[in-house]
Amino acid sequence: MNEQEQGGHKHSDTRENHADVPPGAQQEQAFHSKVVADDRHHNKKEHFRDIPLKDRLLVEITIGAILIAGVTAWILQRQAGVMSDTLAEIRGSGRQAERSLRLQRGQVIQAAKQAKAATDSVSEIQRQTRLGQRPWLKIEFYGESRGSDPSPKNRWTTFTSGSPLQVPVRITNVGNTAALRVHGFIVVEVVPVGKEPSIPSKKKSGHVKAISAAGLTTSVIYRDGWVDIPASRKQQMANGKIEDATLTRPEAIELNGGTAYVVIWGKVRYTDIFGTHHWTKYCGAISSSGGYMQSDKCPAYGDVDSN
Repeated sequence: MNEQEQGGHKHSDTRENHADVPPGAQQEQAFHSKVVADDRHHNKKEHFRDIPLKDRLLVEITIGAILIAGVTAWILQRQAGVMSDTLAEIRGSGRQAERSLRLQRGQVIQAAKQAKAATDSVSEIQRQTRLGQRPWLKIEFYGESRGSDPSPKNRWTTFTSGSPLQVPVRITNVGNTAALRVHGFIVVEVVPVGKEPSIPSKKKSGHVKAISAAGLTTSVIYRDGWVDIPASRKQQMANGKIEDATLTRPEAIELNGGTAYVVIWGKVRYTDIFGTHHWTKYCGAISSSGGYMQSDKCPAYGDVDSN
């Protein structure tokens, strides 16, 4: 007989045995099995108690450490998740703040450009207003009238040997408002035809004894008003004083004969009603006939400010 058949017989015998056991016996067997199981569990407890206290404590500590480690890992995992979410939120907020900051910076730059443009526009309007309302001082030779034409080209003065060389000069305000605190200097020279006047790059006091500058000062020249000034050729005397220089006989002959001419040049400073400072530089070369002489230095010297 093989094993399967034997096994089958065993199972059948068992079933038959169970079937033959009365109900009361079955309950007794179940109770016996429970008692045996409790004994085994008790024996296990007794066996654990038989382990030395040090080893039991080590086991209990190990189990506690494992439990604590598990709880700690769970807490750390939760905290890591919360921190990750918080960090992502902070990064998002940071990017949003950076975008907002860039936008605000651009707005500030644009506002600054607009403010500067507005300021420049106001400044330009103010400058144009000042230019339109400022005074302009014109300097010109204004001698005695010859004939019926009173224009400056037909005006002249008399050249007499031994007399001071005086040239009438008129300063006229051709602007729209008054010129205040007018002051400056005018130089008078006698120059042979073919030569240039001694105009320096800068005004120097007493730079040539025979052509020392004559100062001029006046308080106010109103619109369309003028001031006539007898500009004289000056010279520095041996005692250091500045006095009118008289015409020598050769100079008078040359001026009256047309082989020499008179040059007047100078600079006038003044202030307008807005407090802005201005200046005018003038140079004129005139012959005895009243006509203007050709000179390279005169046109280069004449100028006005643009304030």
